[in-house]
Amino acid sequence: MDDGALWQMATPSNEVAQLYREDPRLGHAIVDVEPRLTRILTPLLTGRRLFDHANPKRLTLTRSIISSTGYLLVDFQANN
Repeated sequence: MDDGALWQMATPSNEVAQLYREDPRLGHAIVDVEPRLTRILTPLLTGRRLFDHANPKRLTLTRSIISSTGYLLVDFQANN
């Protein structure tokens, strides 16, 4: 899944979001982006050491927002 697909799922227009909510045939199109993004990024980032000579860290998504310019911004916390 590329960033364009994530962007479209995270920011549907008001009309599209309303259509998703009102038409049960489209319920599968509603995607909670935060857990999906966590699932994609965690293996990628934890597969590499965050610090030299340290154990790999587990990442927990602490915040995700859309910037005023349309970028998806995420904060992660590194856990043991």
